[in-house]
Amino acid sequence: TGVLCSSKADEEHSLFTFGNGWYGRLGHGDTNSQFHPTRISKLPKGLRDFSLGTDHSAAITMDQELFVWGKASLLGEVQHVLQPKKFSIESASFRFVVCGESETFVVDTQGRLFAWGSNHHGQLGLGPQVGSFLQTPSHVKPIHDPVAHLISGGSFTVAHLENGD
Repeated sequence: TGVLCSSKADEEHSLFTFGNGWYGRLGHGDTNSQFHPTRISKLPKGLRDFSLGTDHSAAITMDQELFVWGKASLLGEVQHVLQPKKFSIESASFRFVVCGESETFVVDTQGRLFAWGSNHHGQLGLGPQVGSFLQTPSHVKPIHDPVAHLISGGSFTVAHLENGD
């Protein structure tokens, strides 16, 4: 569970997580469960968006940088990422992020969609040729118009485009 909080006085937009800490998915530098909302201290202040998957999490700062943490295989890492780590894709700046059950999607400031993770049912939108699991982000090129909103349902994905499609 995650909660984005800000105070009117400082507009920090800090992220607090709590619950099961498997794989470091809470971002506190360990795999311990948190029984009360606890601020992620290693995450830069000033968040614009965040998303929680089953075993991984991600956030985008006001500076449009992407940070990820959690289960290694979902982040293209060898070891679990126990606290937020900056993640770059083609030197892009990011608008929003969506963590699915075992996949991650990010939309950059140009509206381009990038995806990685489980593709067992084609939920990445990249076709069957990429295989059942993609370790690194790939541009979802069949979508030519900027993505406005995205929802991951685990084994399927829905994208709403800025042009209304």
